[in-house]
Amino acid sequence: MFFSLFQRQKTFTSCEWLEHGIHFNIDGLYHCCEYFHGGTNNFPVSNVLPNNNYDYKKFFKEKKIIRKNSRKGIISKRCIDCPHLTNKKWNKSIDNIITKIAISSFSKCNASCLYCSTSYNKKYYNSLKDIHIFDFLKKCYKNKIITADCDIEWGGGEPTIADEFDEIVNFLLDNSFPLIKVHSSGIKYSKAIERALREDKCDLIISIDSGTSELYKKIKGVDSFNKVIENIKHYQSVQNNKKYQVVLKYIILDGINDTKEDIINFFNCVIDTGVINVRCDLEMKWCLQNKNNNEKITKMFELMKFMQEYAESKNIHYAYNTQADFIIKKHKNLYEKVFM
Repeated sequence: MFFSLFQRQKTFTSCEWLEHGIHFNIDGLYHCCEYFHGGTNNFPVSNVLPNNNYDYKKFFKEKKIIRKNSRKGIISKRCIDCPHLTNKKWNKSIDNIITKIAISSFSKCNASCLYCSTSYNKKYYNSLKDIHIFDFLKKCYKNKIITADCDIEWGGGEPTIADEFDEIVNFLLDNSFPLIKVHSSGIKYSKAIERALREDKCDLIISIDSGTSELYKKIKGVDSFNKVIENIKHYQSVQNNKKYQVVLKYIILDGINDTKEDIINFFNCVIDTGVINVRCDLEMKWCLQNKNNNEKITKMFELMKFMQEYAESKNIHYAYNTQADFIIKKHKNLYEKVFM
């Protein structure tokens, strides 16, 4: 009965994560990686056992229910306002195939960013045992649960100091996975990332959020600005595709790095490294607090417009990241009014 109804249904609302995504976090497996997108948060499924023995059977059982519900027009309240939701003709398959993987190494970090969701208790998070997923990934790959064109994104915390980072990256490269996206502080130089850049199989995103060592230390909580800049220059020099693999990100923080002078200093730093790919984002907490404040949203759009025009004047490729995308989509009319 379900399939006969579905076959007559032309479109339904879902997203790539709900259909075929998996998110490894320190407290369990999730069906997506969107924290604080404007609804609540994502889908916790199974808790991580002491030996990191993930219950993937329970995970896929839960995912199958979510996919069947979406085909009936039922979407969880947790997905409200998520920018990933799309109404279209989705694939009919509800097979256990993973095409998107997110890994969050929240248990370790070599910085202490003001805006991090773990900043309120950094000592506690740094004391947690790291997640171990290598055996699980190998099992999924062997059983053809993970597809060869799987989209893989690794954040944290700091991925490069995760216990299994080098092993997993090299395994993915050895088995011809096309692209690995890594969000790194840039403080530790990674030979595994270097290899991936040389093979044109890595997007490396480093969020420096500043253009001076003083502001960097204020935001990041560590005095590593010069080291990070040198590592960025090295990554930039070894990448196969000189234009787009290394990305520098700027998260606009209200009252901290939100002046035109701050932004110009950032771009001077970008130019010095040779990087020509920049992303702008907004702080998650700010987005939650101000998502319905048109006055503050308008002022933020004006600053974002200045940043975009400055990037274009320097021939630097410019794009928005998750939270900025959410605010733009939610306030499309305001955005168009400012940017017209």
